[in-house]
Amino acid sequence: MIEFRWVEDSPIQDLTDQKGIPVSCGGKLAYLHSKPVLTSQDIARAILHRHDFLVGDRPFYLFMIDQQITNEAREKLAMATGEHEEQRLAIVINGEYLGTNFVQRSRVPDFVPSAGFISSKTKAERILSSVEKSRIER
Repeated sequence: MIEFRWVEDSPIQDLTDQKGIPVSCGGKLAYLHSKPVLTSQDIARAILHRHDFLVGDRPFYLFMIDQQITNEAREKLAMATGEHEEQRLAIVINGEYLGTNFVQRSRVPDFVPSAGFISSKTKAERILSSVEKSRIER
């Protein structure tokens, strides 16, 4: 199951989960809204990308999963941003937090949420398979 949830800097009673999740290397906590704004049914297609890096002279790969959302999902997302020009949107796949994207209301028509940077190709492929399965089962 895929959920896209708004993110807050502190817990808000009856709106966010009261337990924060670490969202940065520095241990900063964020609080996800209890209810998702988008779910698996809002994904039109998911694509796995490999990003190549060099650490010294050694190659290093990280994987991202881009989720192309439906036109209806774009409309829902634009309406859900309300008066905010920019908001953070977390991606949770099968209960695991896999990243935060910045959503700009003015750029919702071009928005493609990404999950990752995942260091294991096997794990990334397993997540992609799960996303595809959830999308098809809708």
